[in-house]
Amino acid sequence: MYTTLLTKIAATLATVTRVKTVAMYPKTNIAAFPSVTVNPAGVENTFDSVAENMKVYRFDLHVEVGISAAMTQEIAFTTTVPNVIDDIIAAFDAAWDAGTSDAGHRIWQKIDIAEPWQVISDKDGLAVYAPLTLEIKVLTNV
Repeated sequence: MYTTLLTKIAATLATVTRVKTVAMYPKTNIAAFPSVTVNPAGVENTFDSVAENMKVYRFDLHVEVGISAAMTQEIAFTTTVPNVIDDIIAAFDAAWDAGTSDAGHRIWQKIDIAEPWQVISDKDGLAVYAPLTLEIKVLTNV
């Protein structure tokens, strides 16, 4: 299921025109900003009954916007990052039709802002970092 979910996440993020780089693993060099890096963050598996198995897959989405003379910290925090996050949420809402049955599964997704946005420093300079948590719930009738 991880492979299926990662493929669909990548395809969904590819539709977000404001996002210039999507990485499905941590990268040391980001080609263009805004960027999103996806990291699997865990899976929880519970049996709600003898006939239903609920799995919750979590992914960290790391949104980064590089700060430069043209992209000031103020613009990044007040305009660019909010627009990128709104576009990501809209893309997932459009692509993941909540409750759609897919090969015996019912799938729900939600995106939360995981932590406060912050300015980070790396070898390439400063960037605004906005972590999101994508949670995908898959209910399987067993």
